[in-house]
Amino acid sequence: VDTVASDTDHDHEANIALPRVTSTATDIELPRMVTQLTLTRQQTIQKVKEGLTRRQTKMIEVITKAMILCFAAMSTTIAFGIFAFYYTRYERQLFMVYICWSADMCVNCVCLYLNFVFANKIYDKCCMCCHVRCQKMLQYFAALKLVNQHFAEN
Repeated sequence: VDTVASDTDHDHEANIALPRVTSTATDIELPRMVTQLTLTRQQTIQKVKEGLTRRQTKMIEVITKAMILCFAAMSTTIAFGIFAFYYTRYERQLFMVYICWSADMCVNCVCLYLNFVFANKIYDKCCMCCHVRCQKMLQYFAALKLVNQHFAEN
């Protein structure tokens, strides 16, 4: 099941001929397609998503990894901040604040470690399920942006 929301309300047919389009600023390429195909917006996005270059796919993979690890580190830090504010304000169980602070620092260190290339095997074991889903979502949004840019230029 694809976790990406669909644009069914925005689906419309378009007579498009997507030649190879390259932008010098961003080095974006749209795949070659048979001229004058009638495709819905979702089909067009899917074709562009399948035609992403190796460089674009690698960039999306790196962005996905950084995003997941950053989210994990920030969410534990925010949770600790809320927890620490509550417990220090009402002066209850101050040792729990230190335990949570230590746990937060450990999670942050693990996230930092997993950012390195030599930790890819461990990252794959721990985060691959989430990584694959997030990467599909980012590929969808990248393809959507490419299609929107193409239609804006024409």
